Amino acid sequence: MIFYMKIGILGSGLIVSEFAKGAAEVPNIEISSICGRIQSEEKVRALAKNLNIPRVFFDRSAFLHDSEIDTVYVALPNHLHASAALDAIRAEKHVIVEKPFTASAAQAQAVFREAEQHGVFVFEAAASVYLPAVKQAKAWLSHLGKIKLVQINYSQYSRRYERFKNGELPPVFDPNQAGGALMDLGVYNVHFALSLFGEPQETHYTANTERGIDTSGTLVLRYPQFYCVLTAAKDCAAPCSISVQGDGGYIFSPNPANTITAVQLCKNGEEPIAFESEKKDRMAFELFEFERIVREGDTKAYEQAKTQTVCAMKILEERFSAGVAKGAAAETTEIPIGT
Repeated sequence: MIFYMKIGILGSGLIVSEFAKGAAEVPNIEISSICGRIQSEEKVRALAKNLNIPRVFFDRSAFLHDSEIDTVYVALPNHLHASAALDAIRAEKHVIVEKPFTASAAQAQAVFREAEQHGVFVFEAAASVYLPAVKQAKAWLSHLGKIKLVQINYSQYSRRYERFKNGELPPVFDPNQAGGALMDLGVYNVHFALSLFGEPQETHYTANTERGIDTSGTLVLRYPQFYCVLTAAKDCAAPCSISVQGDGGYIFSPNPANTITAVQLCKNGEEPIAFESEKKDRMAFELFEFERIVREGDTKAYEQAKTQTVCAMKILEERFSAGVAKGAAAETTEIPIGT
């Protein structure tokens, strides 16, 4: 019998089309439905038609209890991730939550506890964990000698920053919706670092803040023998890059952490060795792994992913020490159903 992961999408934002594109590359995944707000009915129906999604819902309870889906992809604004995940878990569905997983580490732990009680899997869709180039970079670490410095820059000028400067409050710049540069772009840098080096000994975040939100900033992770400097910006632009420097050579990529496809190993005195990953949508790689874990019941791989997500959420809370307002979303630890 062929296993299929039947996914229902909760939300209708820009990320939905990208998710559907990635899912189309995974043979054992099918998108069965989408659920949106009735206020956005025209948009949701147009999206469903464009993506060939057969079933459309505007009632969340009916959507979650639809027998045609076994997995829910949460594509809502950041501050709604935890409550939506809990709703899906309590409906006995597996869950894929778009990054960042939740608004706080306490919420992440609450979601995972609930998933364990209901016997379902919950994943964070953080692309930089699963890309082949990231795994290749990790495999090359032993060629670098002693690691000395790691620098990751993910900077892109946001069109929404123009609106923010003009007095508007888009979700990505709203502390009450768990926005900010660290939560939006920096989360990919964090997951890249955790994938290669594991949990750091110490973290510190310094940010440019405006109206209680970080529009750009630098996160420093301290490891026993080196520092990892992670920069994320939405208020200015520069070439994105990744470099891991050791006394025996370095690893370099000109890509941001969430779409890294090309990486080079440059050992001292030797010709560079290049790696370029296969041509797949960036979200396909994580979905291949999520489907495999569910199909095989791979609890070891699941626990590793879960541990990294909780670690990442703890690190992302450094934004508060940098002056980011602790909005209502992050304050909430008791998460009601249906919020």
